[in-house]
Amino acid sequence: MTPDVYAGQTYPPIYHPTVTSTVVFGTSTWTTTYESWENSPPPTPVAENGVTHTVIVGNNNLITYDPPSIVAAPRDTVRFVFQTRNHTITQSSFGNPCRKLEFTNPGEIGFDSGFVPGKPDSSAFYEVKVNDTKPIWAYCRQTGHCGQGMVFAINPDDTSARSFSAFVSLAKTINGTTGGGSGSGTGSGSGSTSGSGSGNAATSASSVVGGLVGVAVVGVSAAVALLL
Repeated sequence: MTPDVYAGQTYPPIYHPTVTSTVVFGTSTWTTTYESWENSPPPTPVAENGVTHTVIVGNNNLITYDPPSIVAAPRDTVRFVFQTRNHTITQSSFGNPCRKLEFTNPGEIGFDSGFVPGKPDSSAFYEVKVNDTKPIWAYCRQTGHCGQGMVFAINPDDTSARSFSAFVSLAKTINGTTGGGSGSGTGSGSGSTSGSGSGNAATSASSVVGGLVGVAVVGVSAAVALLL
């Protein structure tokens, strides 16, 4: 396999075969197919319906996700709570931290909350359901935020060259200036929200903004495989 070069840095190739595994949880047993990444968590849920991880977006009016990375298992939910300013949580890729996934990985459509004005009462949030164990990378599309290091990861391998700190460094090096990576940041919590997507088997997503609900289902087949 050929090494990858991002922003002038060389990264070893990643071996991530698609494997089929039998998962046993309590009295339930099922078969699932997923991408097996080195040092990724096993495809076994930690609870029957998963657990919820809360990430504060714009905590204390800072340009951050808090925490900036997490470890999550299949069936877990990641809830992004927008508290201040006007941010997004948008899926990208390791090599292009500040660009939407579909702009750099043809055929894949990642999750994207759209611009969400923060609400101090935590009523504005966006949820991502984890259906896989591979690393998931994301960033804020607000102009300049990704270049300042406003990025996020689920299940990064911090023992490898493609660690979360390397992802932050790439985002700052690229500085969020590549095409399609930024946005003007307009939005309102009083409007309706909706979304749709297909092609990325790692997650599914839904959002609640200003009390109105929008749903984006991503990778339905993988979600079914892991959620039976």
